Amino acid sequence: MTGKSGAAGGLLALAPRLLALAAGVHQLWVAAFGASSTLSLRVTHWLLLGSLAYLTHPVGKDRRVRVWDLAMAAAAAVPSAYVLATEASRGFGLGVPSPLEMGLAALLVVTVLEATRRTAGRGLALVAVAFLAYGLFGHLIPGYLGHRPYSLARLTSFLYLSADGIYGPILGVSAAFILLFIVFGSVLSVSGAGELFINVALRLTGHLRGGAAKAGIFASALMGMITGSPAANVLTTGPYTIPLMVRTGYRPEEAAAIAAAAGVGSMVMPPVMAAVAFIMADYLGVEYSRVAGAALLPAVLFYVSLYLTVHLRAHKRALEVLPRSQLPDVAASLRARWPVLLSPALLIFGLVRGWSAAHAAFWAIVLLVAVMGLMPDRRTAVQRLLQGMEEGARSAVPVATATAVAGILVGITNLTGLGVKFSSFMVDVAAGNQLVLLLGIAVASLILGLGMPPSASYILVATLGAPALVKAGFDELAAHMFVLYFAVIGDITPPVALSAYAAAGIAGCNPDRAGWQAFRMGMVGYL
Repeated sequence: MTGKSGAAGGLLALAPRLLALAAGVHQLWVAAFGASSTLSLRVTHWLLLGSLAYLTHPVGKDRRVRVWDLAMAAAAAVPSAYVLATEASRGFGLGVPSPLEMGLAALLVVTVLEATRRTAGRGLALVAVAFLAYGLFGHLIPGYLGHRPYSLARLTSFLYLSADGIYGPILGVSAAFILLFIVFGSVLSVSGAGELFINVALRLTGHLRGGAAKAGIFASALMGMITGSPAANVLTTGPYTIPLMVRTGYRPEEAAAIAAAAGVGSMVMPPVMAAVAFIMADYLGVEYSRVAGAALLPAVLFYVSLYLTVHLRAHKRALEVLPRSQLPDVAASLRARWPVLLSPALLIFGLVRGWSAAHAAFWAIVLLVAVMGLMPDRRTAVQRLLQGMEEGARSAVPVATATAVAGILVGITNLTGLGVKFSSFMVDVAAGNQLVLLLGIAVASLILGLGMPPSASYILVATLGAPALVKAGFDELAAHMFVLYFAVIGDITPPVALSAYAAAGIAGCNPDRAGWQAFRMGMVGYL
């Protein structure tokens, strides 16, 4: 019995790795050779990452994958497998759904909601349930916020067998661009680029007063360009910089706050921008380079203001400086790792020259693998590629679930006309006063974004808040940037402040104090 139990446990432990690798390989294959159809790309993407969500976020307190998680992963794959099997013969979104398809539609909605609850928390899942309730019972609401009746059959089939539902354009962005960029960031990280960034940052600023904090900000800005994840920034740079900050005189909660605020900047730092740049470009129908260009200056100003904040604090309190003898040998780091910088350079070059995002990311990955193969530890290049693909797919799971559940939010909004109604409501409340409208949308975006992944919070506020600003006469891109900033800054806004909580775990301090400190550090982001 022990042998059989051990074999079963080994299979359960191996399943997430195999599924993550399959997702990474599929993404590279599509980038190189294309997909048979847009629908097959989206459906396969969700089949792999939707199932992976249950294996990377099991329900047990010990975080071990159990048979129940494996069963839910299989259930999540069934509706997508059916679409792939019948796409050619049936035609997507055509005809009256059969009873089987109605059951699969319900299964898809339930598994998407549960995957969202596991990966993004109850908040986003409850928002999606509220939208579903509005779609079912909104006809009972008096006034213009109501809508005509929709049956459960109409609603679920719309979400399952419609190009505007769960397999809609937003999930398509995740399938076409986001996973590929996350895989690129993961491969770049395992290549040693993250350590190189930290060493360079420490060497440039470590000898200055408050140098450890300044190095953390600089390193976060560099890491943010390739990860777009505040959590990745905090967990990558924090273990190096937070202890150094404390050692040179910063209080633990202060050090955690600096790391958290610097991590939040990665969500608006091109080229990745927490994957929001690709979603925004698709949403607005503009070139990705235009979105990244519009975001660059505000992101740089955010980091400059944060740098000045820690600089003034350090001089006011006459904090210690790190002796140069304790700083890393950046020349040795560059000699060992400089070739890996060719890859992000190629990525940026390709995006500036107008390559498609997927094309630029794919060739950047190819160059990175080739460079790793020529380095002294070339024998590990393939292992590092596989590790990067696996870690990238795991990191992409919350984004995939957020974009899938966004299909419910956007689908219900489009079906019922909620976006237009909400915009009219906000404009009427503002009564022509643009400042009142901006403040109202800012507060709404901040509240809607609390505790949500950046991509999900942006999709929500872009669907509900941005149209109100556009209707009031604001530039469309500026309106979307405005709601984005307030949606993502919730990561350092108490009482949620997820980035501050992650940094507080490294610093060993009170998370609430770290959250309020981060709120003060990032005040310029609100202004």
